[in-house]
This record gives sequence, structure tokens and C-alpha cells, in this order.
Amino acid sequence: KSIGFLNRALFIITLLFFIKKNYLPLYVKLFLIFSPSLIIYSSVTLRDNLILLVTIWSMYFFLKRYYIFLILSSLTLFIIKPQNFMILFFFFYLIIVFIDTKNKNIQLFHKLLILTSIPIILIYYSEPLLVSVNSLRFGFFVEQHGFYTSMTGASSFEPLLLNYELFTKIIKGTLYYLISPINNLHSFNHIIIMLEAAFIYLYLFINFAKDLKKKNLQNIALIWIFNFFLTASIYGLFIFNSGSLARYRIVSLIFVLVGYELHKKIYMKMNKVQKV
Repeated sequence: KSIGFLNRALFIITLLFFIKKNYLPLYVKLFLIFSPSLIIYSSVTLRDNLILLVTIWSMYFFLKRYYIFLILSSLTLFIIKPQNFMILFFFFYLIIVFIDTKNKNIQLFHKLLILTSIPIILIYYSEPLLVSVNSLRFGFFVEQHGFYTSMTGASSFEPLLLNYELFTKIIKGTLYYLISPINNLHSFNHIIIMLEAAFIYLYLFINFAKDLKKKNLQNIALIWIFNFFLTASIYGLFIFNSGSLARYRIVSLIFVLVGYELHKKIYMKMNKVQKV
């Protein structure tokens, strides 16, 4: 009970801080206040709430250049959710290179670096990388189906292979992430989760489409769209339980929802950009 109370208190303090700073628009504030998932996750001992808050604070400290606090929050995230830590820091790298860096030559260099590193990784490191990835995926598969069932083939595990089918699986995994648990709507909780996700999708789609038309916010929108689909494809490939996936998804979606608004507001304040 005490951990659940602490969870809720941390969430309320975080929400009040960002509301006071006027970083969040009205619709996002209302969603965060009345979201059933957030009310539940921030009131029990699940670590989802802590992961969400640490990730949001890490993004805030990064955008505001509070590097000591960023190190502390990032280390906390690394301890409790290392995969989220790696995704977040790759995201920081993209922001530094393609938004914060004004030098076009440096941006071009990093674009070429990314493009050239992909074939090098595929040629020299694809096999050990796939072994590690499939080993991790099989662990989640066993968690869903049970070890005996998995090993006897009643529920066959399909390892990822470096061929055209990999792209098909990435697309299927992304769709699975986006619509889970639509095939398992047997409870009121699952219906609420789907409605919450639908609201966030609609809100993000409208704002991404609007901001892509603004020259000063174009790169920010593109990077957050990339983050959204990268996260969706990774979770869709690794998580086999639709209920667990829906729980992880609400954390990542709310991070995108809040982080995107924080990024725009802080960027516009730091660069004194007027809304258009």
C-alpha cells in the first residue's frame, strides 16, 4: 500500500509540475488527469508508472540541459528498464544531430554514418545479433505459452531470419502493437485500454500532420513519428501476450504524448519561435 501511495504521489507531483510550467495543452492535461489506466498504474505497486515518470523526467532534463539530473534519471531507467534506456538514448542522439545541430555538414555526416553503418552491421554482425534477439524473443514466447508447450511445438516459435519475411514480421508486429488487445475484448478494462489508445492515436495523428506543415517543427515531428514506430515495431516483435503488450504500450504512448508536447514547447521557448 505504501509503494502504491508513493507511486500515486510521484505521478501527481510530476503532473502538477508540468501543468504549472504550462508545457501541456488542455486535452493532454485532461487525459492525464482522467485516464483510467494512469489512475490504476499510478495507484498500485506496478513499476510501469515509475518507468513512465523516469522516462519523462529524463526527456525533460535532456531538453533543458540539466545534465546532472539527466545522468541520475538515466541511470535509474537503465536499472529498471535497460531496453527503454537504449531506445531513449538513441532518440537523444537523433535530437542532438538533426534538431540541435544547426551545421548542415555535421547533419549530412551523421546521415551518411547511419546509412553506412547499417550494411556493415548486417554483413559482419547480423548472425550474433539475430542469435541474441531470438534468444530474448524466445524467453518472452515461453513466458506466454509455457516452456513445455513451446518445446513440444504445440505453439511453434518462429525465429527471426535476415530475409524478406523479416520485414513482413516487423509490419505484423507493429500492427499487433497498435491494435492489441482488440482480439481479446472480453473485459471492460480491455475496452477502456483500446479507447485510450484510439484517443492518443487520433491526437498524435492530428498534431503530427499539423506540425509537419510547419518548417520550424518539421524535424521534431519526424523524429517523434520515427520514435513512435520504432517502439511499436520492437515491442510488437518481442511481446507475445496481448495484455502485457497493451500495458507496455500505454506507457510508451503517454511518453510520446507528453514528450512531444514538452519538446515543442521547450524548443519554441529556447529558440523564441512564434506559433504559426
